[in-house]
Amino acid sequence: MIAQKKRKPTHTYLFQVTVDLTEAQIQDLLYLRRLFCGKIGQLSRSRKELMSKLPSDSIGICHASDKLEEVTNLAEQLRANGSEEYRTYMQFASSFYRGVSPSMQHLRLDVVLQ
Repeated sequence: MIAQKKRKPTHTYLFQVTVDLTEAQIQDLLYLRRLFCGKIGQLSRSRKELMSKLPSDSIGICHASDKLEEVTNLAEQLRANGSEEYRTYMQFASSFYRGVSPSMQHLRLDVVLQ
């Protein structure tokens, strides 16, 4: 018989067991998740569209300077997209820690995850 490895619990499992959210907190978290996923999905589609506009060698570009202005503008838009995505992650985390989860739940979660 093969001995099974003991698996380390996932962060999701530890979160559920440790934090013990109330029904109202669960509803708030689900609403926050819906807003977060919608915004991240929108940013992902926008990034995919921008990436498809980038020229490639298969199009037949002779020199890099031929499309320099276009590529520079696309790079700026991609950077702005990445910044917005980071801001969205930070807003989600901030909203969760400030609004959904009280400080005692934070302390319990911090102790378990360390």
